[in-house]
Amino acid sequence: MHRRQACPTGHFLLIIPVLLIGCLLLTALPAAAETTGTIQIYSAPAGSGACLDSADNSGNCIAFDSTGFAEFDNVHGDSSHTVSVFLDGYQTYTATVYVPADQTVVVNAVLQPAAVITTAPAAPVTPGFMQGIISAIMGLFSSSGSANSGSSPPGGGTVTATIASEGNATSGHRIIAAYWYLYPDPNDDTYSLVMSAQDQIPWKKINRLYIGFATVKDGVLTDLPVGTSADDAAQRAEMQGRIREVVSLCRQNNPDAEIFITSNFGGDLDNEYLVAAQDPQKFADSVLAYLKAYDLDGYDMDWESGQIDDYAPQLTSLLSTCHATFAAAGNSPQGRPYLLTHTVWPGVESAQTVAGLKDSVDQINIMSYGTGDKYDLVSYADAYATAGFPYGKMIGGVESESGYSDNVGPDTQASVAAKCAYVKEHNLAGLFEWRMDNDMRPDTSPPTYQVTGWMYDCLSQ
Repeated sequence: MHRRQACPTGHFLLIIPVLLIGCLLLTALPAAAETTGTIQIYSAPAGSGACLDSADNSGNCIAFDSTGFAEFDNVHGDSSHTVSVFLDGYQTYTATVYVPADQTVVVNAVLQPAAVITTAPAAPVTPGFMQGIISAIMGLFSSSGSANSGSSPPGGGTVTATIASEGNATSGHRIIAAYWYLYPDPNDDTYSLVMSAQDQIPWKKINRLYIGFATVKDGVLTDLPVGTSADDAAQRAEMQGRIREVVSLCRQNNPDAEIFITSNFGGDLDNEYLVAAQDPQKFADSVLAYLKAYDLDGYDMDWESGQIDDYAPQLTSLLSTCHATFAAAGNSPQGRPYLLTHTVWPGVESAQTVAGLKDSVDQINIMSYGTGDKYDLVSYADAYATAGFPYGKMIGGVESESGYSDNVGPDTQASVAAKCAYVKEHNLAGLFEWRMDNDMRPDTSPPTYQVTGWMYDCLSQ
């Protein structure tokens, strides 16, 4: 918290020239600045303020909107800038990004609950001439309610500081996600084969797990199957037990991994999603209740439909309501904000439909499966970005099922490497695979997890 300090009367006349010079400099600075780059920040939950600091842009602060979006559009290009995100009760998020001239850099700030530490007094720092004047003026006129209230106060003694959370832009940390297919099919022995070799499951090579599927029925998210017969009830109980077992195994072996539930597609699901869209708040409340019941971190909507562009208003309504409901709910028991993703079918959802979701989801999962051109990650991601959806909220997809026959077959080590290189070049959020529990699985044997390993080897560097 900033604190005002008393100033002896004898020094008053000395301060006046400093104020006058500083004000003239501050007045002149905007006129000299050129809009040569942009930094967009997406905060989850929505931050109260973001500040920018560098040799060229210093002391600039801006408030987030209600969706958790803020933008610095007066940033010097071809230089580095440090962004800090503040929110009461959360750790200060800090990321340093390099902004190319005439380019936009996206920062995804996932805030963590505040943790307080005690540090020794910091060594004094002597600012440059101009920076010293600007800092002095800002200090005189700052109040305890400034957006930068997470800064450490001056002076000796111990200092209460928040721990900075490093984000994608600084640590190179990217999403390495995998789907796990749990469907009540008595003829599918995949689950038993995977569980017969639990020690081989590479939990530590992913940082996000998608469990599929739940379903939508009568306007709410619920478990499969939805029938009322005794067999349906037995299969539903088995499905619920499998979900809890997978969640428990993932938590035990990788406590830092995020775990999502995915709602399914096909059959009569179009009508079910449309019914849910008639009361989006009822649906969002049911999703949040589901996440809490299973100790999950997020929800993924896999509404695949050939008419999805016609249903864009309903899709956006459902997702935006879930997004707002999650933000209002605060953190999960794991101390993380509830997150929301939407799975996108390339070539079906138009770029305009996807762009309309930019403020309604945390990320999209692009089903860019296979090695051919049919679902090419590059062409679709570029089209979505051109339409207005940020690269930093895209997750590219790879196919790991050995029996996959569409789009020239499953991904290879070379195709995964190419997609990984594109992710790094354009600062995408990461990659996901369909599906880890069947990752290059030979018949009647557990998965080999080759694709999981390829994603990890590339994205963890």
